[in-house]
Amino acid sequence: MQVFDTAALPVTDRADAVSVAMREATLSTHLVHHDPAEVWLRIEEHHLGNVELTHVVTSGMDTTRTRRQTAADNAQVIALSMRMVGGSVLERYGEQHRTTPAAVNLVELTEPYRSRIARGTDGWSVKIPLDELALPDGVIRMAWPRVPSSPVHAVFAHHLRSLARQVPRLEGGRSSALLGTATVALARALICSAAEDPRSMGEAMADSLLLRVQAYIRAHLTEPGLSPERIAAEHHISVRQLYKTFAAADLRLEQWIIALRLEGARQELARPQSANRTIAAVARHWGFSNPSHFTLRFREAYGMTPREWQTLEAHHL
Repeated sequence: MQVFDTAALPVTDRADAVSVAMREATLSTHLVHHDPAEVWLRIEEHHLGNVELTHVVTSGMDTTRTRRQTAADNAQVIALSMRMVGGSVLERYGEQHRTTPAAVNLVELTEPYRSRIARGTDGWSVKIPLDELALPDGVIRMAWPRVPSSPVHAVFAHHLRSLARQVPRLEGGRSSALLGTATVALARALICSAAEDPRSMGEAMADSLLLRVQAYIRAHLTEPGLSPERIAAEHHISVRQLYKTFAAADLRLEQWIIALRLEGARQELARPQSANRTIAAVARHWGFSNPSHFTLRFREAYGMTPREWQTLEAHHL
């Protein structure tokens, strides 16, 4: 992980340091601070294989990337970003696009752009090399203003939020590279579906099916009606295809869901605020209608009963 933070710099040096750091992070060539007296920036960079995951917290500013700069550095990269706090206005191809918190925004860094961050913002982004996406010419330009309306938008946004929450445990090793590969597959499906490009959409959606289904399951994990039939219908596939998709990844659908629910229940039981909740209530919340069955599965997974785990964690506080 690489970190840049103006908190470690004298106030008089921050504006220049921010300009240099933002040029490296966003490939912009010109930066204007809205309030030179209030300048701050924190950048964290993490690498997931060939994908760069970046967290940026910054004061208000305008950034510009010119045609001359794109020709000079030839950066074959796109960025998919999401503001957690604050918004911005992005201008490309003579059009303006306003971003809002929780919406994924696409920037093709091979092309000029202008961005205005009206107030301080906090956001995460992934930078992906174009050769990793392997998209036909023109697809990104068609997609960029329509990304928030893509049927894959919610899945990719959930994926990016998950990366943001788990990033301290993700960087390095084989699992990190696999997450980078998964991010590329979801990004490709997001862009192709937004562009409505029939040449590439079918292949991109097929390649990302397992990832999209898994993201959907995680987002609806506590809902009692999360059945194979519902999951299949939401993704316009048959139940048989759903099972085959998981089997191809050496996974069993029901067992995978149960494992996620057990882990969710285990984490909830460890929280101090859950001390007064009954085991049955926690079990129901995580989709187990039978408390005895929940206790049995919990013991099989973790070697102790839910009550024993809750008591053990309470003593650690």
